[in-house]
Amino acid sequence: NMIKYVTSGEAVLEMLKKKGFSPIIIRKHGLLSESTLQNLRKNKMISIDTLGKVCDMLEVTPDIIIYNDTAKEEKEKLKNISKGVK
Repeated sequence: NMIKYVTSGEAVLEMLKKKGFSPIIIRKHGLLSESTLQNLRKNKMISIDTLGKVCDMLEVTPDIIIYNDTAKEEKEKLKNISKGVK
């Protein structure tokens, strides 16, 4: 995958917990689905919409949670393709 967690999905759950959003609270208020909680625990990616909600809950921007891990060569390749299109 090109998009990865800065630390881990588990660390995101820990950050939520520190903000007062324990799994119990999250479930009680229907803030995130059970599958989202499982995906975070298993370090699997969550959807963009869910990422937005997690960012709102944590009061952070997405770059605190995820980053683009595209290889430098792939970025160059994409850059060259876009140059050829113009």
